[in-house]
This record gives sequence, structure tokens and C-alpha cells, in this order.
Amino acid sequence: MTSKPTLDTVFGNTGNAVIYAGLESLLPCKPSLVLPSLFGFSNIACRSDGSLLKSLSSILQEISTCDATILILQDLARQDAYVTPAQLGAAKSLLSCSRNLFVFSLGSNCLAFNRNDLAATVDMIFSALPDFILDFLRFILDKALLVSVRGQLTADLLALVRQNPTARISIDGCPSLSGRCLDHKALLGYPSRMICGSRPLFVTGGLFGLRQRRTLLRVFHVAQEKCELNPFFNHIISQEFKRESVLLSIARRKKLFLEPARWSEWLAGLAHSSKPVNYCGTRVHGLIQALVSGIPGVLLSGDSRALEMASLYGIPLMLGACLEDVPDIVANHDFSGLLDRHALVSARLRESISLLSAC
Repeated sequence: MTSKPTLDTVFGNTGNAVIYAGLESLLPCKPSLVLPSLFGFSNIACRSDGSLLKSLSSILQEISTCDATILILQDLARQDAYVTPAQLGAAKSLLSCSRNLFVFSLGSNCLAFNRNDLAATVDMIFSALPDFILDFLRFILDKALLVSVRGQLTADLLALVRQNPTARISIDGCPSLSGRCLDHKALLGYPSRMICGSRPLFVTGGLFGLRQRRTLLRVFHVAQEKCELNPFFNHIISQEFKRESVLLSIARRKKLFLEPARWSEWLAGLAHSSKPVNYCGTRVHGLIQALVSGIPGVLLSGDSRALEMASLYGIPLMLGACLEDVPDIVANHDFSGLLDRHALVSARLRESISLLSAC
């Protein structure tokens, strides 16, 4: 596939493209058809040769002939639903005719601002989920052979949604991380680069929650959606959060990568320099891209989506941390534990994907 259809017409943002890239690398064969998020953009699907299907009827016909259908759901289980009943109704129509449905990367999201709130999110999310999302999740649990989830929180939530599901539930993390190798040498060698006394370089992701105590010029901001490059959007962010000392210097160096591979190559180049490089921000898949490339980092997200993945893999999560604090947080974190957990979770994902071979 070319880069433009991958980002613009199929996935919508680079985080979703990274999930697909991680999953595709482990599949027994290349998918014959790639659909966009079933809940968004347009009735467009992309064949493996790069050609597009642009009508719902043609997509429906092709799905019905496939041996297996793979659905990437992201953080659908959330109370601030970004989908409509009509969109999920259309998704059910598409999936009803599929054979051997497999679901990957299903996560939960409940916005919160402290760890006490996050600890109670299973009941919070379940009680707040709209009926049409609950109905769709029950449909998935009854239709699919496998539902691979991002963490324990989502597994617990699905147990409340359907007590005796047909689908096998497996905690496999996200394919964007579980489906890829980590650069052990670069991650474990970070403290030695700190000792050299070089001024640290920061890679940031997400415009919310980025705080600093002084102006930092050595910052690259990696956008994951085109709206982050819009000057008007950044002006609104600046005005809304100026009182909280949001990181405004990111406007000097911004990047948006249309292909996950080029994103990884750029990050790997930074990771293997002699200078200490850190990632910090609210974008989970931005941090995952950094970790895969050998750059350690800290998540600043105040939501359960970040918490369950940070807990599963052993990723540092520090709400409210300033950029100046990140190098010390990273230097004192046990990234060897993260590498061990990553190996265990990755083995589970490979076992789940092996079920496809029987179709």
C-alpha cells in the first residue's frame, strides 16, 4: 500500500497505522483487504495491491468470501463515545456476514485525573457505557472466535458485559508493541548516556499535559493527526492552557510521519546518537514507537487506556510530570522489567494469532 491511502483513507491517524503494522508483521499471510475504522471516515477499503473499494456493497461482498476477518477496535469501550448507533449498526451488518472473526487491540478508556479514579474504572466504565456500545460489544463477544484485549481492565470489563462469551478472551496488549521487537541495548544503555552530561533531547507527543519550568529548545514534537499541525488549533491550545505552563516551544520543530517505518527510522537515528533522548507525552502509541526504536520515556496520560497498558508492560506513568523531571524518572526506571514483560505478552499475542492458521 502507498503511504497516503494508509494514513488518510484507511487509518485516519498514525497511531492506528502503527497498530496495523505490528499486527500485519505477525500474520501468516498478507490481508487481501484492509478496511478503515468501521466507525468513521468513509466507506472505503484498501486491497493489498493498493486499489480501493468505495462502496459498501462491494466491501460486503468481498468480506463474505474471506476465510477470516480481523477487526482492530482500539479504545471502543468508553463512555464519551466517538461513534454513533448508526455507525455501529452498519458495522454489525458488515461483520454479520464474515466468517471466523478475530478482534485485536480492544481497549477501554475512562478519562480521569488521579490514580484513585483510575483504580475504580472497571465499574465506572461499565456503568457509563451507552446501551448501543454494550450491544455491539455483546455482538462481538458472541460472534468472534478471539477477542484480544490491551490489558486486564478491558478483560474485567468484558466479563461484566457478557458472562459466558463465545469468544476466547486473551490479554495480549497492543500489536503495536507486542508484535514488534525492542532495542534492548539502546533502552538499557540510557543511564550511561546520562552520565556523559550531554543536554537531553526531548521527543513529545500529544499537545495536552506537556509542562515545563523553563524554555527548552531541544524538543521535537511528533504529531499523530494532521489537526496538530494546524496553527489555529495550536493557538486555541495555547490560550486554553497557558496558565498551566503548557509546552509552547514545540511549535519550532514539528513532524508528521505518514509511514510507521519512516517514523521508526527517524527515532532510531536519535536513539543511537551519543546524546540522551527521552519521550514524554500523552500519546500511548507515540511512546510505543519510541520504545521500539530504543528511546525510553514517560507517559503523562490521565486516562485508563494509558494505565492498563502501562501496568501490563511496566511503562512509567507520571501524571503532571514536567519535562525537566523526565530524564531522572527514566534513568531510575527498571526497563529490564519492561523487556521481560514485553517478551511474555508478545508470546501470548503470537499464540492468539496462531489460531488464524486453522481457518
